[in-house]
Amino acid sequence: MYFWHVDKLVEDFRNDAVSEKEKFKYMLLSGIILTFITDPILWIGTKYSLLDTVNLFGMLVIVIAGTYFCYTSNRDSDNKDFVTRFMCIGIPVGIRIFAVIIPISIALGIVEGMNGVGIEYNAADEEIYSTTLSQVICSALFGIIYYLHLGNTLKSIASGSNKPLQGTSEQRS
Repeated sequence: MYFWHVDKLVEDFRNDAVSEKEKFKYMLLSGIILTFITDPILWIGTKYSLLDTVNLFGMLVIVIAGTYFCYTSNRDSDNKDFVTRFMCIGIPVGIRIFAVIIPISIALGIVEGMNGVGIEYNAADEEIYSTTLSQVICSALFGIIYYLHLGNTLKSIASGSNKPLQGTSEQRS
């Protein structure tokens, strides 16, 4: 795995010398980096709480275990095109789950907001929002369901167990 030498990695791709296992390692590291980048500790001016730390480490575990689950599901299927499948199939899978989780999250947010959960005030009487337990739970549920659904879909590719979509590819886009 290369961390600095892009030219060597490009050469390996040109020579078809990057295995599915190596691609998995890059995909896993990307997920870990993205998890850290999206952590609220980087958001200047927000309150960072114990729940934020719990959420960060929970999401790291979910990303690592979920990516590994997807990799082994693909490997056990036909071991081809892991990253391409992970990225492409992950989009509609994520959108489906997002469509269910978002209304639930909004409803919880409204209830919490009406009850003042997650809202504090500083010395200047400005509202400061903090992470709530329901937000951590919704994030974890989204991640767990996402990786389980994606991994099971990847596993089904070689077996053909999923029913194909009806119509042509132009109709599905």
